[in-house]
Amino acid sequence: MKYLYATAFIFISFHLSATPSNNHLNDFVSLFDRYCYSFKDAPKKTVSYLEEMGHTVNPDYDAYEILIDGIDYAITPQASDCTTDVLLKHKTGTLFTLEQVDNYLTEKFKLSLVSSRSFQDVALNNQNTMIQQRDYRDTAGHRYRLLYPSDNQDSYYMTFTIEWLGA
Repeated sequence: MKYLYATAFIFISFHLSATPSNNHLNDFVSLFDRYCYSFKDAPKKTVSYLEEMGHTVNPDYDAYEILIDGIDYAITPQASDCTTDVLLKHKTGTLFTLEQVDNYLTEKFKLSLVSSRSFQDVALNNQNTMIQQRDYRDTAGHRYRLLYPSDNQDSYYMTFTIEWLGA
């Protein structure tokens, strides 16, 4: 009987450790899954679904903003791709690390890393920001791109994008 309990405990511990305990990371990936990934085979339906769910476009950013627990996420469906983004740094600190988001995205969507690089870009506050770019591919051939700011995380949006096939 002890063996059975020990096996069950190990299984449950492994299963729980595979799921991130970070609510912000869960929220980000869930939004991407619901509004971008779920429409990978029917991208033209993304906008109508967002609007059916009661979301409206913020004309300043041409994106659908979704507020969860005080964090402002954005979904930007376009003809060629769909992006989910968020500012990483808030009063409570950084929402999640590059390693956390990379591990969760590759596991959840079964992605293979194709390339990675770093480059500088200018943030909303006009300061240079170091960006970590990761490009992925899934088994169906969709391409994905993660842009993660290493610094200036309260002025440069972290983005995750799926490119529509045939777009």
